[in-house]
Amino acid sequence: MDLLWHFILAAAVSKFGNAQINNIPAPSNAKVITDSVTDTEFWVTWDVVSKADSYKVILSPPQIGAVGVGNGITDKFTAIGGLAPDTEYKVTIIPVKGSTEGTPAVVVQRTALPAPASLFVVSDTVSATQFVVGWAKVDGAQSYTLEVNPSTGVSGTGRGLYKTNSNLLGLTPNTLYTITVRAINWVGLGAPISTRQLTKLPAPSNVRVVSETISHNTMSVHWDPVVGADTYEVTVSPPEGVRGAGQGVTESYVILRNLKPDTQYRVQVAATNAAGLSEYKQAITKTLSVCFAKGMDFTNDVITIRCPARCSRNQDHVYGTREYTADSFICAAAVHDGRINDNVGGEVVVKKRPGLPHYVGTGRNGVTSKDYGSWHQSFVFGLQVPQNFRVQPGSVGHTSLTLLWDAVNGADAYRLAAQPSFGVVGARPGIEDTKATLSNLRSDIEYTIYLTATNTLETSEATVLKQFTALAAPPKVEVIPESVVHDRMNITWFPVVGASHYLLDVTAGTTSFKHESKSTSTMIDGLMSGTLYRVSVRAVNNVGPGGPRFITQYTKLSTPKNIEAESVNWERMHVQWDTVPGATHYVIITVPGNSRNTSLTTKTPWIWIENMSPDTMYEIRVQAVNEHEKSKSASIRRMTALGQPRDLVVKNKTHNSLTLAWDRVRNADNYFIEIVSISGRQAASDEITRNRVTLTDLDGRTEYKVKVVARNKNGDGKPTTLGVTTLIPPPSNLVVRRSTYNPSQIEVTWSQMPETTSYFISVYPTGDISGIGKVNVNRGVVGGLRSGILYTLRVMALIGSERGMNATATFATGLPSPSNVRVHQEYIRPTSLFVEWDQVRLAKYYNVTYQNMRTRETKNIYNIANSSILLEDLDPGTKYLITLFAVGISRHGGRTTQLGSIGASTSGTTMLEPPTDLAILNFTDSSVILGWNSVRFATHYKVFISPDPGINGTGTHESNRVTLSGLMLGQSYGAWVYAVNAQNNATSDRNEIQIDTDTLQPDRSDSYYLDENGPAYEDDNTWDQPSDDVSVPEQGPKYADPSSIDEPVEEKNTWIIIVIIVLCLGLLLVFGLVPCCCECLTKKPLLRCSGFCGCCAPCSDVGCCGCTGCCNASPKNAKFANDDENEFPAHALRTHSKRSYQVRY
Repeated sequence: MDLLWHFILAAAVSKFGNAQINNIPAPSNAKVITDSVTDTEFWVTWDVVSKADSYKVILSPPQIGAVGVGNGITDKFTAIGGLAPDTEYKVTIIPVKGSTEGTPAVVVQRTALPAPASLFVVSDTVSATQFVVGWAKVDGAQSYTLEVNPSTGVSGTGRGLYKTNSNLLGLTPNTLYTITVRAINWVGLGAPISTRQLTKLPAPSNVRVVSETISHNTMSVHWDPVVGADTYEVTVSPPEGVRGAGQGVTESYVILRNLKPDTQYRVQVAATNAAGLSEYKQAITKTLSVCFAKGMDFTNDVITIRCPARCSRNQDHVYGTREYTADSFICAAAVHDGRINDNVGGEVVVKKRPGLPHYVGTGRNGVTSKDYGSWHQSFVFGLQVPQNFRVQPGSVGHTSLTLLWDAVNGADAYRLAAQPSFGVVGARPGIEDTKATLSNLRSDIEYTIYLTATNTLETSEATVLKQFTALAAPPKVEVIPESVVHDRMNITWFPVVGASHYLLDVTAGTTSFKHESKSTSTMIDGLMSGTLYRVSVRAVNNVGPGGPRFITQYTKLSTPKNIEAESVNWERMHVQWDTVPGATHYVIITVPGNSRNTSLTTKTPWIWIENMSPDTMYEIRVQAVNEHEKSKSASIRRMTALGQPRDLVVKNKTHNSLTLAWDRVRNADNYFIEIVSISGRQAASDEITRNRVTLTDLDGRTEYKVKVVARNKNGDGKPTTLGVTTLIPPPSNLVVRRSTYNPSQIEVTWSQMPETTSYFISVYPTGDISGIGKVNVNRGVVGGLRSGILYTLRVMALIGSERGMNATATFATGLPSPSNVRVHQEYIRPTSLFVEWDQVRLAKYYNVTYQNMRTRETKNIYNIANSSILLEDLDPGTKYLITLFAVGISRHGGRTTQLGSIGASTSGTTMLEPPTDLAILNFTDSSVILGWNSVRFATHYKVFISPDPGINGTGTHESNRVTLSGLMLGQSYGAWVYAVNAQNNATSDRNEIQIDTDTLQPDRSDSYYLDENGPAYEDDNTWDQPSDDVSVPEQGPKYADPSSIDEPVEEKNTWIIIVIIVLCLGLLLVFGLVPCCCECLTKKPLLRCSGFCGCCAPCSDVGCCGCTGCCNASPKNAKFANDDENEFPAHALRTHSKRSYQVRY
């Protein structure tokens, strides 16, 4: 019920606001103290309600374990604890008077975020001055705050951290830091999480090696103490065998022992505390050479050291002879005592002894020792135990073995002893070499062998070696006779007790190999035939091979293999086969045989078999033989080659070819032909399948030898030869030229040939032809030819009565060249030319070639039936070279021949395109600026104006803009422009414009510029933009029609217009018709007005007139309109006499 009441109360408050529902008002100024909000609690305060005895605080949602809520709260505040982090709570405060509850007040508050789940320091980053701290991400956190204590000099802390880690810098070495992290959101700071971390110590300083302590195996390392260090860690590199380094060093120095002589060491020192190791500091130094080792440096009474070479240089510290003071350098003393070679060095044994009362110095082996008095300790060099005492590999037999050992310095001889010693030869004292052989041993017995080194003063300790002798030889070895073949044999023997397996040595001459077997019988294969083999058998155990037992045996001869027959011809062949090892010779039998080759003998693995029959199958048998036996026979079947081709004849010959034929040869697959000149300068060969061949590319008048051989799979047959000589070559460079004066006559020339006595000329078809027959020079004139006929001309060289090959030329009496080839002047256009010519008799059609002289591009038109052609798609203002050919057809003797003529040429130049979009770009009261579009291929422009007295700016211009000055106000002018190409003498049609100065407005300053797309306004600060009455069309500017300009229109203007029209008609009657008759009689234009001209046709025979003359006037009578004395340019007359037009703006 209490809960239901609160729901009703909350609904009432929501509906009626703060309106009281009873006499006890709601607490005012209820709020949460901002700084009190944590992740588990916050404080709520309110103003005192005078009528209330206590307050009731309700928490929603309810929280188990929450404190600071419930009834009976008498203070005007409460601390609500035990809350969940990051949770929104609604706190209702109800004043209570007795049992009556007043109007509630509500406060809403969210708890802060929880602490990060974990906070840690990245151990690998901890140093003396920094480390990296990281923490777990808190959901809903907007940022984090990080605090460090102590915080002096530390960076990387503070609020507003957006990552979950931070690198703390500027820390103090060996200091314990407390790190606290809180998550932050809009509520405030979340719960804290803390951890502690100790920084590492600083690295030890002044790490050094005390130079006075450095010896060949010892040094001491010192450093300055580190405050706060628990211990030190010392590492040495290389570390092998070093004593004194490691962890847990409590002093600020170490003594390193057991170092290697003459070795560079790196010593590193680090201080340690609870945080771990500090950074390392290092010192690098090198130990002394072992040459500096003294006897007193070692604690043992007997020591062995290895001395390097060149230790004699340290002989200043050697005292005594044979016995040396303990502070003497060992290696220099060893050189002095002869125990090592100073150039090589070596190992010595040092034995300590009590000191002597006096030491005597001497000079020995390049070292001079010194005298010295009494010293407490001495050392001498002892004989070493012989080292590397061993059995020579492969020397252990069943009755002997060989021993090896290294030489001992200071030893005079060596002593060997063996157990058991009975009958052993070689075990004795006084052995001066380092090698000895023990013989007369018993097989399969273990011997113990002792070796000592000796000299006149002492004997070294003995080194001991134990060795078994090998097994005895097998009692009996034999070959199984039935197993012997050409490449293998089976050998058997009696077993040997203790043998693990058996080793067989197989030898034939200088060739040998080994074979192993675990049984007492084995098959030896891979042998050579007919060869004597010596086989030894040895029993083998872990000691090695035992004594040998020998046997000898011949192998059988093998059958000859890979018999081949080569170089087979019609009467012999070469037979070869693989060499049979052990064979002394071979026997060859042929079937079928004859008295000469039935049975042949050879010592080589090949033979020539002679006197065989052509095209015959033979069987050849080969057998290997030696003094002991014969092998089986091997055979091959082979057929001999074919016989010779018969009836070889020359069917045809020329100066450079021969055609040969012969009878077919039975079973021939093809024929081999070879031709060789007698002089040897030329040779060729070929292979064909037919019995006929043509040989080409031969030399003229040359003797050749021809050989023909029939071939099949068995080889080359018997050859047939023939001698033949080629004909005299035809004259070269035969040229036929048409006579310039007589179309029925030709001139013939050819190159002079050496040794030639005369030439013979013939022509076909024949007729009444002159100039043929024998001539003595290399030229001739042949006449009486008919036109339009295909002729064959032959010229032959003669040397005495010997006739040569004809040189042949075919020619036709041709057509005449087209005449009067011309370009029609009236049809010259910018992109076309009209070409005409006179008709050629017998011509069927014409071909034309025209070349652009600027680009050198050439085009052709074929099969033109008429005598004119229009050449189109030409470039403007370009000169073309035009060549015309007449073509006819000749039919003679069933052959059709095309006849042609020599080309006739002319040239023509196309017009340029006329300047377009001619326009007034700007004007004043006495000048205008004209502009037009650039004309492709134009080199310049010519500008004219009429009337022209006093006008400046006309003439030739390279630009497409010109200024005409000196105009008179109120005067009408006609101006025209045409393009010119000076290189090709080409012009264009002209473009005209009318200039009426009385209609121009001086205060207007319209300007245009021209580009490839036509005129447009020019952006120039000195010119104004065009006024509204000027329109600019897409292809160029034109002034608007004056009637389109908006001006006031008054009715009184109507009668003025009528009066002007009447006056104009009257003037036309008076000044036009009256002078018409007289003016037209002189063929001059009747009217001239600013570019407009007219003629009076009724009164004269002039067809039409232009400003530059009448259309049918001759060039010499064409005059400028304003000057009868100056002739108009010829090209202007030609180009412009047909076209005149007026442009008025």
